[in-house]
Amino acid sequence: METLIDFSDIDFVIACRIDNHERGLNAFLVYNYFRGWSKNSHFIFVEDAITPALANYVPIDESDKIIFEKNEGAFRKCRSYNIGLQYATRPFICFIDIDVILDPEQIFRVKKNIQRKEAEFGIPYNGYCFYLDQEGKDFFSKCTHLPTLKSMTYDAYKERIDKLKDVRWSGNFVKFPFFTLTGNNSMGGCIIGKKESFLDIKGFNENFKGWGYEDSEIISRIKILEKPVVKAGKKSDIMYHFPHTKNTVTVDIDNQKSYLENKREIDKIESMDKASLSEYIDSWSWLR
Repeated sequence: METLIDFSDIDFVIACRIDNHERGLNAFLVYNYFRGWSKNSHFIFVEDAITPALANYVPIDESDKIIFEKNEGAFRKCRSYNIGLQYATRPFICFIDIDVILDPEQIFRVKKNIQRKEAEFGIPYNGYCFYLDQEGKDFFSKCTHLPTLKSMTYDAYKERIDKLKDVRWSGNFVKFPFFTLTGNNSMGGCIIGKKESFLDIKGFNENFKGWGYEDSEIISRIKILEKPVVKAGKKSDIMYHFPHTKNTVTVDIDNQKSYLENKREIDKIESMDKASLSEYIDSWSWLR
């Protein structure tokens, strides 16, 4: 990945809440990384928080945008994504979490699959997310060079790949130097598609509050609506997640309640057929 990837037809939308110092540092690493290894990229940050803090960490280019949405309650990731969706002006949108990075070439390849009408939506990694530990994050922050980080982590992973085939992933994890692997079928963190395709499925489900199940729900909804999804297919098409503390300045006292409500929402979605789901999303009040 030494050649700069041209992202002139993609808007990157990031929903964020800088509720602790580590998240601010992650935002800085993610933004500088993609800015440094791509060209013509455009970022739309939607900051859902009590007070704005993102600009204290990230030197935003004048061509990029921060939209501040004051909110003293639980983080509204899906609402923030939908706001970014409405502000986007380019034909493609890549929604990406503030704590993750991946090779821009993976995004470019999946976008090409969509352009060839092989799919309407794409997940630009292969289901493997490497959760970096603090040592791995510190290493990347010094070099900001993904191929170097990948050579260190992926080589260690390849040495044990055959043994991992027999791992029962539910509730299990495998520790490697610099990172932990918690599964082989992750879906969240990054999704790309045409703006018109996201509008067609009514964007992200704002019935979800805080964190939990929202990434899985949109994939389930896309599949029930019979919209083809492509996933990056190379063994090295992995995604990296930066660690952060779980301390927050806005603790949702009903977090467990919200999590259970999110679970009920995705269970309802996944029990529907195409016709009933289409009728249900037509009732949503957002993106009208």
